[in-house]
Amino acid sequence: MFERQETIAHLPLIIREALTRFVEALTIQCGENLRAILLYGSAARKDYKHGISNLNLLAVFTDAHISEIRKAGAIGRRFLRRHRFEPRFMSLAALRSTALLLPMVLIDIQEAYCLLHGEDLIRGIPIRRDNLKLQCGLQLRSFLQRLRHVYLLESNDKRDLRDMLIRSFTGFLHILKNVFRMMGETPPVTREEIVERSVVRFHLDAGIMSRLLALKLGSQRIGRRDLSGLLEGYLDLLYDFIPHVDALEVKAE
Repeated sequence: MFERQETIAHLPLIIREALTRFVEALTIQCGENLRAILLYGSAARKDYKHGISNLNLLAVFTDAHISEIRKAGAIGRRFLRRHRFEPRFMSLAALRSTALLLPMVLIDIQEAYCLLHGEDLIRGIPIRRDNLKLQCGLQLRSFLQRLRHVYLLESNDKRDLRDMLIRSFTGFLHILKNVFRMMGETPPVTREEIVERSVVRFHLDAGIMSRLLALKLGSQRIGRRDLSGLLEGYLDLLYDFIPHVDALEVKAE
């Protein structure tokens, strides 16, 4: 067992054992170059759903040149296939720059994480709300352009379309949380709370949001034609939401 096993005591035994093996394999393989391993997201917030939620992990290295972390990637792929692990590999220098360049990544980790190995490198890194607004706007436009491209130009089967919608909606939920932060409000935590508050606060289409949430949670089966209709509604929702975010006044720190 690794030294911080108690921090993941709330997770299913099969996942705790997998995390133990992951940490041990990575520490053996990478040695002193590996500075920290963090578990963050739903598994750290304790709203993890086995078989549905991904296990988000961050491994921080002093030197993250590909020659140094190639073997870490092989370990990550093995656990990704078996247990829905989603590891990120990052240098310490890159981690410190995320507050400026990718603040949503850092603030999502800071919100809820468990330190599985090494040093606590992220606590106290300051994040500016105007940087959050910039990334939210860029990310929303990226989602919209990618989804439009798929809808208009690509031929996708039902599984590809479903997976793409789930990935995009997962990212959209993260953006919505950060929009609340930009306004100086305490953000909702669970997916259900994010959807409920966002529908009211930003006048989003309740039907589209609830269907996207059901799709993500696996609680509703949707046919190919209905998926296309859901994508159309989601595209319009994003298109209408972007100007709202652009016009928001960011609250002072």
